[in-house]
Amino acid sequence: MKRDVRTLLARVRRWPRQALVAVALGAAVLLAGVGYVIANTNTLTVNDAGDDADASPGNGVCATASGTCTLRAAIQEANLLSGGTTIRFSLPGCSATTSAAGTGLRGEYFNNTTLTGTPVLVRSEVPAFDWGTGSPGPGVNVDNISVRWRGQIVVPTTGSYTFRTLSDDGVRLWINGQLVVNNWTGHGATYDQAAPVTLTAGTRVTVVMEWFDSGTHAVAALEWLTPGSSAWVAVPLAQAAGGDCMIQPLSALPAVTRTTTIDGTTQPGWSAAPLVELAGDRAGASATGLQMQGAASTVRGLIVNRFTANGIQATGATPTIQGNRIGLDAAGSGPAGNSVDGVVVGSGSSNATITGNVIGSNGRHGVWLQGGSGHVVRGNLIGTAADGTTVRANASTGVLADGTSAVTVGGTGAGEANTIASNSKGVVVLSNAWGISIRGNAIRGNTTIGIDLGDNGSTANDGMKGSANTGPN
Repeated sequence: MKRDVRTLLARVRRWPRQALVAVALGAAVLLAGVGYVIANTNTLTVNDAGDDADASPGNGVCATASGTCTLRAAIQEANLLSGGTTIRFSLPGCSATTSAAGTGLRGEYFNNTTLTGTPVLVRSEVPAFDWGTGSPGPGVNVDNISVRWRGQIVVPTTGSYTFRTLSDDGVRLWINGQLVVNNWTGHGATYDQAAPVTLTAGTRVTVVMEWFDSGTHAVAALEWLTPGSSAWVAVPLAQAAGGDCMIQPLSALPAVTRTTTIDGTTQPGWSAAPLVELAGDRAGASATGLQMQGAASTVRGLIVNRFTANGIQATGATPTIQGNRIGLDAAGSGPAGNSVDGVVVGSGSSNATITGNVIGSNGRHGVWLQGGSGHVVRGNLIGTAADGTTVRANASTGVLADGTSAVTVGGTGAGEANTIASNSKGVVVLSNAWGISIRGNAIRGNTTIGIDLGDNGSTANDGMKGSANTGPN
């Protein structure tokens, strides 16, 4: 036997390098296909909530023109690295801490009116400025400039708040990802007021304010009306922090094409619930949050919401989608649905694991299994908020099995059961799917039907003892 092994090794050493690479890649794909974990050899750390591209894709370093690492840049770099990549997070100021110890929002100044390129000045502040006809700061033009302020504001008291802007010229304001002021025009000093919103003491509100000035007078301010007060005041500096847990792509992110783990649980301060929010309200039409095409790729511990297509779509072999909030706000309670589906597993995928997620408020299905085999859907809340009770229905089906086989939905072990509640339909198995195991789940309150085998509605019994009933239900 030892002689046979030595002979084999000697022959392998004489193989061409290309053949050895092919064998290694084949082994990796084989291991991925049977569910083994392939250790990633590269690590990239996202430290900027912005959306700038990687300056030099393929050099092994995630760095925009300003030297930071955005999620877009990290994906671009991961797509060109071999050996698998883990994308970690270390967004400054992003934490679950509810104390107010801020020094202001992060202000990024550009010498153009389009918020493009590298900022010429970055500083911490809350906009409360009347620059007149002067420059806002060192290196900043007098006219034809723009600024983006972003960060979080800690809510001091529970109650109703109203935000407003004062601008000359254009302004846009997002509160928790919702566009509440949009006056992106050239105009004189003008107040624009948002609708009142109820906020809870100690929570963090994500704020993005954009402004431009094309000439003459320059004014920019952010104010609020607090509970029980009739006086408008500037948002206090100490209540604002430049850290930002929300990533808002300005267009669809690149598809992830190689083995990659995007791990939100690595964000400092993470504890049991996601912090990093991927919000799609600025990503444009038909945008999906994350498209996972690489084999054995993982999305873990993220908040994915407000995309105009799907939250997460996986088409590579053995994807894992774990511990995310998909279609809900950062707190896991309010609706922030993706326009189409929460999770889609494409026909080219197999052995997908979807576990421990909260999937609600999406415009069609919570989970759509479009093909492949061996998928496991366990321990998810589908159609509720993170508390497992509050209704956050997906508009159509909780779990749809379509052209797929050997799928497990739930289980009888600890933590394996799904809660599938309040959707239009709970679990639907189309006639082109087979070998679907639905066990141990709490399927309740779905308005049309709980489980539909064949997607043809309920089939009534004929009331005759011992007779053979027809139909799948």
